Amino acid sequence: MKRSALCLGLLLGGAGNCLAMGLEEQFSGLATCSIENVYLDAVTLKPRGEYFTERNLEPCRMDEAAHYCLSERFHGLKVSSIVIPFRGPFSVHGLFLSASVETVRKTLGPDYDGDGLSKPILAKDPKNPEGSMLYCDPQSQ
Repeated sequence: MKRSALCLGLLLGGAGNCLAMGLEEQFSGLATCSIENVYLDAVTLKPRGEYFTERNLEPCRMDEAAHYCLSERFHGLKVSSIVIPFRGPFSVHGLFLSASVETVRKTLGPDYDGDGLSKPILAKDPKNPEGSMLYCDPQSQ
């Protein structure tokens, strides 16, 4: 069933708001570092990317990238924050996960462990010893 048909069915059935774009779909290009048109516009300070706009998400922190603090799932793994490009030479797209590097590697497989150019970097989260980071940043390599 197509996403729009499912959404329409839920709305007609009285289910209320229907968020059509999931995190896995918005970040479907993460395995190949090919996420396009997902960023925080430096002029309007509005995010681009259907997942972000549908939810009216606001960054919890901004530096060279925009950080979104949330509780979400990516292929069954708990996500505590998302990072998208904001300004400067950075083009980082990343997820901060509650699971260890080993657990993420086991769950997602070798497609999610690379150099940050054609496959994301999987690394330990320096601020959360039990967590990990999964990110692509082809411009800063």
